[in-house]
Amino acid sequence: CRRLVCGSPEYLDAHGRPERPEDLRGHHRVGYVYEVERSWRFETPSGANRIAVPVRHRSNNGELIRQLLLAGEGLSLLPTFLVAEDLRRGRLEAVLAESLRADTQIHAVYPHRKHLSAKVRQFVDYLVRLYGPRPSWDEGLPV
Repeated sequence: CRRLVCGSPEYLDAHGRPERPEDLRGHHRVGYVYEVERSWRFETPSGANRIAVPVRHRSNNGELIRQLLLAGEGLSLLPTFLVAEDLRRGRLEAVLAESLRADTQIHAVYPHRKHLSAKVRQFVDYLVRLYGPRPSWDEGLPV
């Protein structure tokens, strides 16, 4: 699951487009309440670093965070399945995508692997074909 730091063009026009990870310190973050990591990890030619962005709003709902971004309330690290259409239409922009290291995995959870039923095996195989390694929602993204 690919994740990108996104913000609205209006927010970025008002606060500047970060050119380096360090530039994020002057921005506002819209974050998930349950975030374990309070910083974002970037890799640049000079090495890896973590940047903590001040939090302006928190929510436990990705759709609400998306709406706050569209309203120009800050930047957030969101999964592309939530923001792909906004990125394609220019309602949101991704920043620093080339150096961000924030991808995560989506898991299919089932009770036993030893005696996996044919139905569950077929379903898991279907999910892998449908969503991995490059899911359909990432097609045509500008980044």
